[in-house]
Amino acid sequence: MKPKESVVIHQQALRILALREHSRYELQNKLIKKGWNKSQIEPVLDELSQDGLQSDTRFIESYIRYRRQAGYGPRRIAMELAERGIKETPPDLENENQEEWLALLNQAWQKKFNNQKPKDIKAKAKQSRFLIYRGFSPQQVHLFLNQIRGPGYAS
Repeated sequence: MKPKESVVIHQQALRILALREHSRYELQNKLIKKGWNKSQIEPVLDELSQDGLQSDTRFIESYIRYRRQAGYGPRRIAMELAERGIKETPPDLENENQEEWLALLNQAWQKKFNNQKPKDIKAKAKQSRFLIYRGFSPQQVHLFLNQIRGPGYAS
């Protein structure tokens, strides 16, 4: 039979997981903030993982889908995953079709700049900074902005 504290930790963890997927690291930190120590939490996290109630793989898939829909690029998503305890960049993120990322970059650009092509170097720099901040590589941004540039544009 489980000690009472283990049951309480398990119940708290389930309440947290009922809201959304969490990485093991996130779940551990939330339980620590509730006053539990790591040695009490680890066995419960192991049990949740074995039972399929907490899965870093499922969290990664869900998080990538969520951030892509919000218009973020692969670099930003990888950085945010690392902040959530996922240290290795998922292969799905690295091997993703470049055309799909460029389409997502285009959507983010259209939403922010309303199809206003950069007219000069200052405007191009502003748009580049935004897209790089969003997590797209400088190469992707440069390629994209050069493709959309209007006539009379000075590089």
